[in-house]
Amino acid sequence: MRDGWKAVARVIGLGLVMDVIYQLTVFGTLYPFELIVIVLALAFVPYVLARGPINRIARAWITRRVGT
Repeated sequence: MRDGWKAVARVIGLGLVMDVIYQLTVFGTLYPFELIVIVLALAFVPYVLARGPINRIARAWITRRVGT
């Protein structure tokens, strides 16, 4: 569980940094509500949705490679 929180925090942190840089370069100011919405919509949600299926595929692939 702790590893999961660390991974999610890393994705959110990276999304925050990238969006802050983008907002400062394009708009010249920060929009906090947009920052939160963009990070959740474009970083957090896809990560959470993709993590389960990708872990299952990787586990099956590794198990098949180790078994042969």
